[in-house]
Amino acid sequence: MILDASNWLIVGLGNPGVKYEKTRHNLGFEVVIAFAKAHGWVFRRGFCVKGKIAAGSYEGKKLFLLMPITYMNLSGEAVVEAMRVYKVPIEQLLVVVDDVYVKYGNFRLRDKGSAGGHNGLKSIERVLRTQNYTRLRVGIGPKDEKNIPDGRSVFLEDYVLSKLTLEEQNFLTEVTDNGVKYIEQWLVGANTGKQ
Repeated sequence: MILDASNWLIVGLGNPGVKYEKTRHNLGFEVVIAFAKAHGWVFRRGFCVKGKIAAGSYEGKKLFLLMPITYMNLSGEAVVEAMRVYKVPIEQLLVVVDDVYVKYGNFRLRDKGSAGGHNGLKSIERVLRTQNYTRLRVGIGPKDEKNIPDGRSVFLEDYVLSKLTLEEQNFLTEVTDNGVKYIEQWLVGANTGKQ
C-alpha cells in the first residue's frame, strides 16, 4: 500500500501520572490508548517531543499518536512540537478531548470551534493561533444536564479531575471502542471529504 506523502497526528489530551489515571479529564488519553491497542501499536517516550508516541499506518496514512506529558494546561507545547517534528499539516491534526457539556459516552466531531473553556484546547489554540483544527469531543458530562457543574466554579475542576464512577468504568471499554471508530471514520472521511 502506498502511503500519503504527509503525516497525520492524533492527540489524546490528559494529565500524566498515576494520580490522574481513570479520571474524567483523561478520556482523551484513554481513546488514543484504545486506538493503539486496536492496531497493535505501542507507546514509547517521544524523541524531541514532550509526550509518548505510537506510530503506524492506517488506510494508507502514516499516523502518529501523541499523549502529551506536559499536563493539560500546556498541551499546546507538545502538539506544536510534534507537528513540527513529524511534519503534520494542521488539516491532518485530530485532538481527542473530554467535554463536560456532552453526556458521558457521547461524541462530537468538529473541524473547528472554540475551546469551550477547556484549558488543553486553549493551550493548543494559543500556540497554533487558530481554532481551525479538528477535535473529537468525548462526553464526560452527567446523565442529567441539570447536574453539569458551573464552569466558573471550583466544582467543575473537582468534577473533571475526579475518578470515573463504577458505572462509568463499566462502560469505559464501550466508550473507548466507539472513540476508535470515530477516529477511523475521520481518517477514511478525510480521503473522501465525508466525516
